[in-house]
Amino acid sequence: MTAAAVTILAGGLATRMGPTPTGIPKFLLPIRDSTIGDRLADDIHDAGLRLRIVIHPDDRHIRRWSTAWTARVGAEVELIPVPPGPYGTVLATALADLRQSAVIDGDLVLPEGQLAAFLRHAAHNPRHTDLTCATTRQLPADHDPRTIWFDADRVGRAVESRHTRLTGVYWLRAAVVADLHEFVAARGHSFGQFLAQVGDRRTIDGFEISGAYNVNTPAELATADDAVTCAVPTSGAR
Repeated sequence: MTAAAVTILAGGLATRMGPTPTGIPKFLLPIRDSTIGDRLADDIHDAGLRLRIVIHPDDRHIRRWSTAWTARVGAEVELIPVPPGPYGTVLATALADLRQSAVIDGDLVLPEGQLAAFLRHAAHNPRHTDLTCATTRQLPADHDPRTIWFDADRVGRAVESRHTRLTGVYWLRAAVVADLHEFVAARGHSFGQFLAQVGDRRTIDGFEISGAYNVNTPAELATADDAVTCAVPTSGAR
């Protein structure tokens, strides 16, 4: 039996990061003594799930990284070149051959253990749950007005900040994957709009995690690095 898949979306051009020394994608930016990508990929591998990464067609950095990561952990990485585009369109293309998949934004920094906890929960969720969303009550560093907040009655609905925020980590089962393909075929592009529609017709589960840092700018990268460094328990801590 093939292991369930986790698809990381890492094909963005990182235009808001400004010039980096080597032009590397956000997926490979350093966090503590690792990178964003290594932290995500290692947790996925430890959970026994299959790793797929959406990359820019011209990418060379993640291709090199995947070779080194495979040599280190002994697991294969499926790389999926997809041209940049709206989130929903890119995701539908990436999931073209799958009935279900976890989906993770490739610029996310999560506190230790939070991704693994979500994946364990979502993988063993009852089959009647069509979509599982990782949520947090933590405000984003920039509090972007485009941020999607989670309402218990409807995923993707724009609500006040007292509600929990969607983090960019999802588990889509077959019905929602099929809905996404239909949405894109009908020329839908906004993933927020798609989630709102899904919330009206499918069974949704929200799994709260302690935090999530979406890295779009150098300042946000510094905030994420500080947060995960401070969150590391000291020796002897419970």
